[in-house]
Amino acid sequence: MTQTLTTPEGVTIKGTRHGLLVCVREDLDFDMALTQIQEKLNEPFFAQEGQRVSLDLGWRELSSESFTRLKDSLGTIELSGVLSTSLQTRTVAESFGIKAIIGRLGLAHHQGRRLRQEQKEQEEAAKDEPSEETPPTETPAPSPPGGSDEEQEATLYIKRTLRSGQKAVYPGNIVVWGDLNPGSELEAEGDVLVLGTVRGRIHAGCNGNSEAQIYCHSLHPTVLRIADGIWTGDLKEAGLKQLPAAVKVSCAKDQLRFESQK
Repeated sequence: MTQTLTTPEGVTIKGTRHGLLVCVREDLDFDMALTQIQEKLNEPFFAQEGQRVSLDLGWRELSSESFTRLKDSLGTIELSGVLSTSLQTRTVAESFGIKAIIGRLGLAHHQGRRLRQEQKEQEEAAKDEPSEETPPTETPAPSPPGGSDEEQEATLYIKRTLRSGQKAVYPGNIVVWGDLNPGSELEAEGDVLVLGTVRGRIHAGCNGNSEAQIYCHSLHPTVLRIADGIWTGDLKEAGLKQLPAAVKVSCAKDQLRFESQK
């Protein structure tokens, strides 16, 4: 049996309230990425006067020279921001005066690393497929630890403190090995875990997932949100006399609930 491997689209464009979001697959050849960006942005639907775009680059690392070429490929369209999990790419973008945040939005559905792994597994499975003369042996596939692949949510690990003005956005869970300073922000579709002090803003379950949770080792009055449930630091509203040192926050009927973890 012949197995067909499909190649996902290298560049996709999504409309957001802040303009267009151009998502570039991480494993796409850079020159090909520039060509596809130009071709798509020249389409009548996107080529509008005063158009602004943000770039979702995932893990792709860019030098100053590469970033210049990328900006030039946009033509007269204004580049308003960059989303990237690469520190190098974010640093280069900020050196050009472009706002850069940690995160991956549009790439959630076509991750380069994940796709390369899936294609590799499919190719290996095709090689190992028994011929017609050899009857296949039915062996149940072992379940991965902790559940199936579908149950394993993607997690972004940030091993540093987020300062004022920094924001991390991720379509899965976020774990911060540091503090969340005033003026910083986390936005995740899944859970948020901060292994330090939280003084900034957190929005877990930002896609409406009310089952998402927030875990903090030290929580100070701040703005917390899970789905549509919001807490702005009012202890009476949370049913607390004082904030616990370590706390789990969940949501029920748009109301946040606080549970001490000690």
